[in-house]
Amino acid sequence: MSDQESKFVAEARILPGWAWALATLVFVGVQVGIHLLFAFRESNPPMLPLRIFFGLMPASLLALAVLGAGWINGDAKRRGMHSTLWTLVAIFVPNALGFLLYFLLREPLRNPCPRCGAPLQASFSYCPACSLQVKTICPSCRGPLGRADAFCPHCGQAAAAAATERAT
Repeated sequence: MSDQESKFVAEARILPGWAWALATLVFVGVQVGIHLLFAFRESNPPMLPLRIFFGLMPASLLALAVLGAGWINGDAKRRGMHSTLWTLVAIFVPNALGFLLYFLLREPLRNPCPRCGAPLQASFSYCPACSLQVKTICPSCRGPLGRADAFCPHCGQAAAAAATERAT
C-alpha cells in the first residue's frame, strides 16, 4: 500500500504551483458564484446545504480539469516534450479529447545515464552528455542489440562478436 501511496505522491509533485493555486481559485470562485447566483436571482433560495451541494460538483470538476492540465504540463516537461503546446491541447480540444491525445501520443519516460545522470531517451545508444555507450550495438550495421540476442536482428551477425568488440 505504501508503494502505491509513494507513486501517487511522486506524481502529485509533478503538478506545478500555478496549477494548485488556479484550481483552488476556480473551486472557491465557482462555490461563491453559485451562492451569489442563488442569493440574488432567487426570491426563495434553497437551503445552505443544498446550495453547497449544487456548487460542489461543478467546482470539483473544473478544479480537477485545471489540475489535469497542470499535471500534463509537468509530465510533458519530465518526458522532454513541448509542455506549453500539450497543455494548450489539453485545455482547448473539447470533450477531453486533448487529454486522451496526450496519453496516446506521449513520449516514454527518460532514464538517467548511469555515469552522468543526464536524461536518456529509450532509443539512445549513447549518452549525449558524456558519450557512454548505454546499449550494445552491432559492429556491422550499428543497430541496437538486446541482452538475450544471439544474432543481430538487423543484419544477422553473431551477437557474441558484438559483445567481444564492445569489451575491447
